[in-house]
Amino acid sequence: MPLKMLLYAQLGEAINLADNPAYEYKRISIILFDNIIENLLKKKILEIIFEKKRNKEIVIFDFEKINNSINSKYDFEKDILKNAAKFYLIKKEEQDILSFCHKTRNNVYHNLLDDFMTIDLCISLYFEFFIANFTKLILSWISSCDSRQNSYKIILERNKVSSYNEIINKLQCIYEKNKSSKFIM
Repeated sequence: MPLKMLLYAQLGEAINLADNPAYEYKRISIILFDNIIENLLKKKILEIIFEKKRNKEIVIFDFEKINNSINSKYDFEKDILKNAAKFYLIKKEEQDILSFCHKTRNNVYHNLLDDFMTIDLCISLYFEFFIANFTKLILSWISSCDSRQNSYKIILERNKVSSYNEIINKLQCIYEKNKSSKFIM
């Protein structure tokens, strides 16, 4: 359960920070979005391979190879994105977009890159990704949160929402304000 709450809190903070005009907050937003996607895809890939192993749809060698690559020091593009595409969690074009955004996130995180337009573009692309994939990747986690938990209530209150549906609405409203299409000239 704590991982679900962390995801809920992190998504809410990423959305709020993305809507702030200050670069310093957008920088934190892109780091949070990237981390959410990385963890969601990793978790979903592991769920899929364990299910395939249980149903004998995957040979033990392939299972161990994927499991070890995902659970050890992994390469985001090679191990996470490639397997996410292989198991149809993401489309090829999403794989390319997430790879670009991940590289931008690395530049922002490790090199304090201050390319405002690239950061805004990646935030917009992350919004598009979440809107398109919310149900498939996130909804099963968020909708099962126990509303009686104190941390659940604190997270909802901090993000000024009362349900996961409102998070989707908030995401869409902010996205409409900052569509990636504004970057295409």
